[in-house]
Amino acid sequence: MFRILLKLSIGFVAISAIVIGVAYIGQSSRDFHEVIIDAPGYSISGEVSQGSDPGGPWVIFVHGNRKAGIAHPLYQAILQNIDKAVSVVGIDMRGYGASSAKGMAEAERILDREEDIVATAAWIKREFGAGEHQIVLIGHSIGALQVLNAAGNADYGGVIAIGPGAFERYVGNPDARRDYIAKIERNTGVRMSPEILVKDAELLMLPNIFTPCPSGKIIVIHGTREKNMLNSRRGDVPAPCIGKISWQSISFSDHMYGSESQMVEPLASIYTLLARSLLMRQLNRWLLTIADSKN
Repeated sequence: MFRILLKLSIGFVAISAIVIGVAYIGQSSRDFHEVIIDAPGYSISGEVSQGSDPGGPWVIFVHGNRKAGIAHPLYQAILQNIDKAVSVVGIDMRGYGASSAKGMAEAERILDREEDIVATAAWIKREFGAGEHQIVLIGHSIGALQVLNAAGNADYGGVIAIGPGAFERYVGNPDARRDYIAKIERNTGVRMSPEILVKDAELLMLPNIFTPCPSGKIIVIHGTREKNMLNSRRGDVPAPCIGKISWQSISFSDHMYGSESQMVEPLASIYTLLARSLLMRQLNRWLLTIADSKN
């Protein structure tokens, strides 16, 4: 009886993934070309794809703490499936992917990558004539914290933060702090001291990350299987920002939307398809809602 129920459950999930994933599969055909973007004293690598609407929104996408940067499968899935009317630039933060970490260890801040985002916005405005209000920031994990931080200092059209972590656990837990320092070093080659991590992390924690409050719409997304995310601390959001934030969840989804699933095949592929499809369907809806509100 148990085996029958298990097979029926797997079959139901598989059918759901296929049905929901049709739109996701059908859109994976955007053309990107590589670009080099100058920033103060360094440069970063990125990929750009112009949308079909010349006056439409421009997305700056910022990845999470993964060595491959935007080449990671999750981020390629997101970039490839952003609505084709929208123009998009995905960037490798300094030290990740194809972007060099040269000089980063000597920088005043190591975790703060706002300059990468500011440089990319300036490049979009210079190369394509887009207005600042046309730019929507999207980031995942630590990239989600980066876009929330950057959005408070410019008149961007909005910000969508996917799975922003709660950095309080790295400040208050020596074991977690040590593990995160090791992860940063593995992914960027840069070694941080515990003191620098604590200092830098403060900028990416509540309430600092919402001070000042971004001028545009704010959407914070988390998967229902995520833990230790920012949404668990939403009570610490400064009062001026509370009414501007829409907290959204993606059913069945973990932090990496199945792209690093430990499930056996074919369950891993089915779960990944379902999680990414649910994310992209909602992400595009929210993205176009932000764009419409600015027109």
